Amino acid sequence: QNIHKLMKMYREFNDSLVKHAREKTIRIGLCCSGGFTATTMAQMSNEAIHLSDLPFHVEPLAFYQLEEKINDYQLIYLAPQIHHKFFSVQDKHIIKLDPLIYATRDIYKFIKDIEKRAHE
Repeated sequence: QNIHKLMKMYREFNDSLVKHAREKTIRIGLCCSGGFTATTMAQMSNEAIHLSDLPFHVEPLAFYQLEEKINDYQLIYLAPQIHHKFFSVQDKHIIKLDPLIYATRDIYKFIKDIEKRAHE
């Protein structure tokens, strides 16, 4: 019977910890034309973020999803191929991603930029 109480307490503690971690995570959208190139960069970014124990999560988006999901993210980066669409979706948390960072997949610089902007 004690083991059942202990397991119940552990599950409650674990659930609380997971909930707290999710609330603290800053969601970042990475938007490109169709979502394909953003997916690879988001995966690479999330691997580095996980290793660095940072409170960010990068999610890929296709441009057609942006209007529907704009409020799901604290920051949204636009890939260079859709920079020209910036004026149609101007918002304070939408950022044009540096073409050099995107083309070279410079995850370090991307994460540094996220850190800077997340704390503004």
